Amino acid sequence: MVDGADTMLDVMADKSTSVTLTISREPFEGADELVLTEKCDPYIGGGYYLMKSYKGQEMNRSMWLCQVTEFVFGDLPERIFVRQENQY
Repeated sequence: MVDGADTMLDVMADKSTSVTLTISREPFEGADELVLTEKCDPYIGGGYYLMKSYKGQEMNRSMWLCQVTEFVFGDLPERIFVRQENQY
């Protein structure tokens, strides 16, 4: 993942060296939303997603999620819901 996703993971990790995420196609309690804004050419793979807010704070961060997203979900979902789990 590059082009913004790495930066967003840093924000979610909050100065930690790792972060654990729960992701789903379906909304769930405490989840933030990524919205697909652009599908990339099949040669490149993946797509661009926008995270409007994170934990109630406006973010408006665009990020590219690579073709691994398609492998995990079977396609590029229009929306992905994500929640950062507690750090230990």
